[in-house]
Parts: sequence; C-alpha cells; structure tokens
Amino acid sequence: MSSRGRLQSIGVLALLLGAALFAWRPTSSAVLYSGYARTDSGLLSLEITVTPPIGLPGTEMQMIVRITNYGDLALTPSIALRLPRGMAADMYALPAGATFNLQENQIDWLPAVPARGVQEFTIDITVQAADVTNPEQRVVGLLRHQGDEREAAAPLWLGIAPLVGNVTAKGQVS
Repeated sequence: MSSRGRLQSIGVLALLLGAALFAWRPTSSAVLYSGYARTDSGLLSLEITVTPPIGLPGTEMQMIVRITNYGDLALTPSIALRLPRGMAADMYALPAGATFNLQENQIDWLPAVPARGVQEFTIDITVQAADVTNPEQRVVGLLRHQGDEREAAAPLWLGIAPLVGNVTAKGQVS
C-alpha cells in the first residue's frame, strides 16, 4: 500500500470519528440540578421544590415544602430544612410552628398534618454568595416521625455562570 493510500484511509477514519463525535453530544449537566426531592416515612411524604434550581449571587428562588399525610389520623412530624451556606431565607414568611436557626442556616418546622391532608408553605430564598470551587449544593430536608428519620436532598447549582461573553483586551487595568 502506498503512502497516499494510507493517508486516505487515515483521513476517512478521522472523518468518521469526527462525524461520530459531532452526532454524539453529551447531555448538559444542568439537568442534574432539578431542585426537587422527596422522601417517605410510613404514612408521611415530604417534598421539597426549589425553583429555579440554578442560581447566581443575587438570584431569588422560591422553596415549596409540602408534607402529605396518607393516614386516617392527624400526625405531627418534625422537619428540619438545611439551606446551603450563602443562601438566606425570608425569616418573616415562616409558617406557624416554624423557627429559623441562623447558626445552622436551618428551618425547623413542627406541622400538624390532618388526616388525609396536606400542609405546605412557600418561602423566598436568596443566593447571597457562591462557592466557586463547589457550586453543586443541596437543600436537605430531614423528616422525623416516631423514631424514623428520612432525608431528602434537592440538588442545586449555586455558582458563577459558566458562559463567557466577549473578552477584549483593555488598555488600562481597573
């Protein structure tokens, strides 16, 4: 086989490899940050939803916490919601039976959930700072009832936008 034939076969292989890489695109990692979590403990179900699940410093998000009782008797679970560092909640919008622990950045909620009923609250949270080295964060909810403890973790992205716009050389340093 001549050197020209080898170059042609290598060129064809490179073209096929390029076409395969172009056709196969990895999915965006942004889909991993759903902002949703759910856990069940017996007749209780805890759901946490944070929208939007991706935020920059200054972004206002909304967290909805819902506890559902599927039983025939009223239940009183204990729920702890740990917010990531760098996030602040509107403490004045907490529901009855809830307190905010500033040191732990945690909401403690003791709802009375009626039989076959639902209790929920919505609270605004703000991203105040982002950890550039660790933007993948979680809002963790702990559901405790009659000695059983279950955890739900809603994945979030709290960081700097990964896209870079036009970068031009400046003549003077700021």
